[in-house]
Amino acid sequence: MKPTLSIILFTVSSGAGLGLVMLLVVLQAFGLGAPLPLPARLGAWLLGLALVVGGLVASTFHLANPRNAWKAFNRFRTSWLSREGVFSVALLAMAALHVGALWLAGGDAPGLPVLATLVLVLALATLYSTAMIYASLKPIRQWHNPVVPPMYLLMGLATGGVLLSAVEGLAGELGGVTAGATLGLLVAAALVKGVYYGWIARPAGPTINTATGMTRAQVRLLDSGHSHGTFLTHEFGNQLRRLPPWLLRAAGVRARLRPAGARGRGAAARRAGRLGRARRRGRAGGHRGRALALLRRGQARGQPLPRCPAHLSTGPARRLTSRSAGPRAAAAAPGRTP
Repeated sequence: MKPTLSIILFTVSSGAGLGLVMLLVVLQAFGLGAPLPLPARLGAWLLGLALVVGGLVASTFHLANPRNAWKAFNRFRTSWLSREGVFSVALLAMAALHVGALWLAGGDAPGLPVLATLVLVLALATLYSTAMIYASLKPIRQWHNPVVPPMYLLMGLATGGVLLSAVEGLAGELGGVTAGATLGLLVAAALVKGVYYGWIARPAGPTINTATGMTRAQVRLLDSGHSHGTFLTHEFGNQLRRLPPWLLRAAGVRARLRPAGARGRGAAARRAGRLGRARRRGRAGGHRGRALALLRRGQARGQPLPRCPAHLSTGPARRLTSRSAGPRAAAAAPGRTP
C-alpha cells in the first residue's frame, strides 16, 4: 500500500489530537490527574484542537476537487465518513465552548463538567467513526476485521498521552498518573498491534495454491490477465491477416490434393480423379432431377406432357410418359400409339 501524504497526516494528526482531548477531559476536567496551571491547560486544549482541525483539513488534499468536501455530510445514516464529519464539527463547537468557559471562568465554571462530558463522547464517536471508515471496507481484508477499531482508539489515546506528558513536563507538573496511563496505553496499543499483524499474516479463504491444487510450494502469479491490448500484445503478439473466403477454400483444396511425398503422387491423382467424376455425376444427376420435377409439375396441372428427348428416351422420364400419358398423350402426338 502506498498512501498519500495527506492521508498519513490526517490519520496521525487527528488521532493524536482526539486522544489528547479525551485525556484532558478524563485527567484534568474530572480531576483524576495532577492539576495543570491554567495557561498550560489552555495550551493543551488548543494543541489538541489544532491537531484535529489540521487533520481534517489535510484529509481534503487527496480529493480531486476539494470544494466538494461539504458533500461528505449528506450521508450520515449510511456513511462512516459523513458521521466522522458531523461528529468532528459538533466536537469542535463543544470544545470551543469548553475552552471559552474555561478561560473566562478561570477553571471553576459550574457547567464545565457537562461540556467536558459532551466533548468526551463526541471525541470518542469521531475517533471510532474514523476507524470504521477503514474497518467497513470489505474488499480489503487487512482492514475489514474487528481488531481495527480498538487498535485505532488505543493508538490515538497513546499518542495523546505522549503529548499530554510532554505538556506537563514543559509546565513542570508531570504526574505519575499521566505517565502511568501513557505507558499503559502504549503497551496495550503495542499488544493489539501485534495481534493485528499476526491476524493479517494468517491466510484466510481460498488461495492460489488451493485454487490450482498445487500445495507443495508457494504459487506466484507472474502475469495477470487482461481484456484489452497491452504493450506485450502489441510488441510480441502476431495477428493473422484477414483473407478472402475463396482464397482460403482454394488453399484448403490444394492442401488436401498435395501429395505428402513421391509415394503419395499416385494416391493423390486417384483421389483427384474420383473427385472429378463425383462432381460430373452430381451435375448430370441435377439435370435429370430438374427435368423430372418439371414433368411431374405439368402432369399435376393437367398439361400435355412433351415428347421425351432422345437422350432421355430410356430413362425415368420415358417410363413416366408411358405410364401416365393416356389418351391425351395419344391425341397430342398423332401417329404414335401409347
